Amino acid sequence: MVKPTPAFVSTINALASAYSKELDEPTIAAYWIGVSDIEPEWVRKAAVKIIRSPAVYMPRPGELREVALEFRPKPERLIDRWRREDSGKTTAGLLGWRKALKKHFPKMKLPPVDTDQGA
Repeated sequence: MVKPTPAFVSTINALASAYSKELDEPTIAAYWIGVSDIEPEWVRKAAVKIIRSPAVYMPRPGELREVALEFRPKPERLIDRWRREDSGKTTAGLLGWRKALKKHFPKMKLPPVDTDQGA
């Protein structure tokens, strides 16, 4: 397992300090496992957002991850929503999501949609 970066350790310790907590190495490792595949800047922004929130309890690793993912670029969030809601199961649904992506991100290159629902 890759060790947490110094920047991450600093971020997670700042978050813990806001909740009057001290984290041991296994706990820091657990948080690192939860967010190590996410852009470090998103994690830092998530920590700031949580610190500024009225939350009473320190978030668990999965909760920190969830907040960090809110900072992904909008196209990625729209694509995730499409996958959750429609999963491209219908051509009409896929065309609707494609239209929404094109509206918000006109320069984004999207693959063509196969409108042949051939049985």
